[in-house]
Amino acid sequence: AKRRITINKFGPTPQNFYDILNVGDLVYLLEDKLGFKLDQIPEAEAALISIHPSSGAVKAYVGGFNFSKSNFDRVKLSFPQAGSSFKPFIYSAAFANGYKASDKINDAPIVFEDKNLESIWRPENYTGKFYGPIRLREALIQSVNIVSIKLLREVGITNAQDYLTNFGFSKVRLSPDLSLALGSSSFSPAEMVRAYGILANDGQGQDLYFIEKIVDRNGDIVFQHPLEETINQEPNNIDAFPWFETDLGDQSMPFLLLPSLENEDRSIDPRIAFIAKDILREALQRGSNGRKTK
Repeated sequence: AKRRITINKFGPTPQNFYDILNVGDLVYLLEDKLGFKLDQIPEAEAALISIHPSSGAVKAYVGGFNFSKSNFDRVKLSFPQAGSSFKPFIYSAAFANGYKASDKINDAPIVFEDKNLESIWRPENYTGKFYGPIRLREALIQSVNIVSIKLLREVGITNAQDYLTNFGFSKVRLSPDLSLALGSSSFSPAEMVRAYGILANDGQGQDLYFIEKIVDRNGDIVFQHPLEETINQEPNNIDAFPWFETDLGDQSMPFLLLPSLENEDRSIDPRIAFIAKDILREALQRGSNGRKTK
């Protein structure tokens, strides 16, 4: 509640409510087990999407804090850099090219001269430390940057890009340099959850859908998902839903959240999915965030 003076300078700590509020001010309150506390409309907003990986059904979808405050859908229309959440896909590409989770790569300082990046690039790990020879399994659990970069260099950027299309990522949007290993490419939360769904579903990708059934006022079914004959029929009722007309969707299948995956771009080897999923499960229990879950 300190008053901001400049971007890095704040005023004194408030001693009572009168240092913050005046009588008659409209305030937001948040209730918890201890009572009420002051809350505020967030200046930064986030998004959340949850799916059922075996079917592609969207179970939860939050595009922002409040639709009346901002109509921008951050699940589908925002494209932040993937960051370290992209590393499991780099490792999957490595496993597909013969690497094993037990293989070791030396986590040591390295300098690159890459014309696509800076003249000289000296990547570092988040911790600022180097761990020496480390198994790929442990490197992914600890989100070691240097190992991801070296792994991508060994696999080859072009080979990795070709493989990553199996997760639904567009090749033209994948960074053409080693920064790809650190998640420098930008993808929407919807695209990322679809890719993770392939790992969770033993290597099989599913199109994301958020419309299961549509009925008219008489109770007659206008649309039913996922009946194959319904999907393959020539759509005759799409004009009733003009808000589905978007370049980011498929007007012939407006019930899908993202354009449909091509048949050849919707699966990976189930053994690779199992390995990646098993490593990620352990990462949740004892990962780089330093917290352990039960």
